[in-house]
Amino acid sequence: MTPALSRDHVNDGLHITSMILLLGSLVVHAGQAGAQEARTTVAVFVDNDYFVFWRPPQERTDTDFTHGTRVSWTMGPPESIKSSALCRRSDACGLFIEFGQELYTPGVEGPSPVPGERPFAGWLYSSVTASSVKDRRYRGVELTLGVTGPVALAEESQEWLHRAIPKFRRPVGWGNQLSTELAFAVVASQSWGVPLLRQGSFAIIGVPEVAVGAGTLRSSLGTGVRVRAGYNVPDPWRGRSAARISLVAFAGLKGELLANSLFLSGNTYRGSVRVDPSHALGEWERGIGVRLGSLSIEHRVTTRTREYRAGAATHSYGSIGMMWSPR
Repeated sequence: MTPALSRDHVNDGLHITSMILLLGSLVVHAGQAGAQEARTTVAVFVDNDYFVFWRPPQERTDTDFTHGTRVSWTMGPPESIKSSALCRRSDACGLFIEFGQELYTPGVEGPSPVPGERPFAGWLYSSVTASSVKDRRYRGVELTLGVTGPVALAEESQEWLHRAIPKFRRPVGWGNQLSTELAFAVVASQSWGVPLLRQGSFAIIGVPEVAVGAGTLRSSLGTGVRVRAGYNVPDPWRGRSAARISLVAFAGLKGELLANSLFLSGNTYRGSVRVDPSHALGEWERGIGVRLGSLSIEHRVTTRTREYRAGAATHSYGSIGMMWSPR
């Protein structure tokens, strides 16, 4: 039986959560103070493998990356970033702020760790990305800071969700989750917008991209391409379009060489449940989005290849998001 989380653990979680929120709020304050005519976009996304709606409920596995909640917004940058090499001579420059929680669970649960299965892991984090766009080229530098362990409150999140939907099973095994650990990652990325077809209000845009990241959270090198097609397709990075209505379908492929992942390799500074990650990974995403004035709604499905030896050959999860962008 999973041990109950102590009051001290909850208090520690609230304290660390406050620190993470403070990091983001300080950056937000700086961005608002220095921004000129900042255009804000606020977004809320929920990720869950239950959102792969065309599969029968019994085939939605509720394993691996099983749930995520993300709240984000973009804005104009502070003067210190405007004058940096990233933003100098760019067409547009901005900050992307995100707070979120993620839950990871093994394919086979039990009150004791199951040999060969990935660890239970919760992740509570904040990230800040400074980005610039110039001549259909996007560049971004992202810093992510967060915490694993009971203080990430992942067990409580899953328990609440599974109580709210009675047909969901009660999770077993969170007593074996990764220990509390601060972790970070820095990711630099670049992508290009390549017009493939434009016929009146209909357009197809290709977006090849590369990214490299390092840190105790995850270290990897990735490349991929996305294709966006539809009616009044907005800017692939800033979401701008002169039209009030747009309808977009998109799909993408990504390959990644993985050096380490905290959620598979286990705690960095102490012993924990761990598995050897697959070092070559693939990902496929597809989805649709609609925008009416300032409000956008999106649904996408992401499928990942096997992440470790005993893991499923593929794992899919869905994402539902709402974005608000004042004109």
